[in-house]
Amino acid sequence: MSQTLRENLDSLYRLHARAVEQYNLGKPAQALATLNRALRSIDSASLPVREGHILLARVWISIALNEAEVYSLQRGLRALDKAQDYSTLAADPGVAVLLHCQRGLIQLRGGRLDAALLSFEAAVEYVGYAEPRDQSSIWLNRGTVLMLQGRLKQARRDLAEAARVASESHLLWSEF
Repeated sequence: MSQTLRENLDSLYRLHARAVEQYNLGKPAQALATLNRALRSIDSASLPVREGHILLARVWISIALNEAEVYSLQRGLRALDKAQDYSTLAADPGVAVLLHCQRGLIQLRGGRLDAALLSFEAAVEYVGYAEPRDQSSIWLNRGTVLMLQGRLKQARRDLAEAARVASESHLLWSEF
């Protein structure tokens, strides 16, 4: 990969990271504007196909949560369908785990516990490809759904695993 192409890709990932930070600061509308700018920039960046698909999937995964927050859960799920298309093309398990986790979160917000559980179970299948913070969140979220369903023994195992991953990775409470 050429130096210019690497710099373009790094710049696009920084733009995506800025949008994630905006969402985490409680500014989903601002994050959506940044993510839409990222989409336009990706279209004009002439990235290698696989890298482009990975980045597009990640951006659409982020768009989904912001759409669900600003507009509706249904819009968020539609954005995830676009992310799924790019995720399939990219065939990257690191993207797949994020997609399943985000789908589970949106379904959980909509009170669709059975669907959320299926999504979190799919995320668990790819958990080894996730960053430690995301691994802990996957276990925490699946454990939460199990607890809400009254499946306390299973929930306890997942919640303990979330705590173990967080502890071993030295994650701070503020990161959650």
